[in-house]
Amino acid sequence: LDLMHFESALKDGLAPGAAQRRLEGGSLVLMPYMPTFGERVCDDVLGGDTELVQQYLALCCLHCHMRMGEHLLEVLEEPLRECLKSSSSATVGAIDAFNAAMKDVGLQLRHQIAKNTSDGSIYAAALGGVDAQRLCADLQKIEDGPGGWRSSAFFTALHAALVALGCTQALARLDALAATALEFADAVHLMRLGP
Repeated sequence: LDLMHFESALKDGLAPGAAQRRLEGGSLVLMPYMPTFGERVCDDVLGGDTELVQQYLALCCLHCHMRMGEHLLEVLEEPLRECLKSSSSATVGAIDAFNAAMKDVGLQLRHQIAKNTSDGSIYAAALGGVDAQRLCADLQKIEDGPGGWRSSAFFTALHAALVALGCTQALARLDALAATALEFADAVHLMRLGP
């Protein structure tokens, strides 16, 4: 099924009784679903069969964008998150500078890397809809080729934090990570243009 060129098999969807008819062949059902806070399983949909839910229901584009964006941030920021566990003053300073850059005029993201003061765990990445759109707009500024990430405010801040923390392995992979981030941003942009 080509989601980018999806057309409903139900051509007269506004006709009386249209919702009760069976469609010929396979179909994709796009359905809004509001899970309880902290829950990602659809217990009350399709008998709670997670595989069936994943096979026949699609996340709305916005929620897909936010959740995939959060996963991308977890991957990109992994070295910073690992360093923050040490709590050295140099680490805290580099992370604070990174967090300040996320709020800068160029990005204006609410996203930050932070430690839970009660148990020392690092909070997971979290993006709202507006933050996800701003992040992708920034990532779409990445240019092809080595160092093409320099036009992205996010990658510039990430680079500065990695340098300050001496994360040489992550710095060596920065061009490849930027290329992946650009592909993600372009794919999400195309997805959001769809129906």
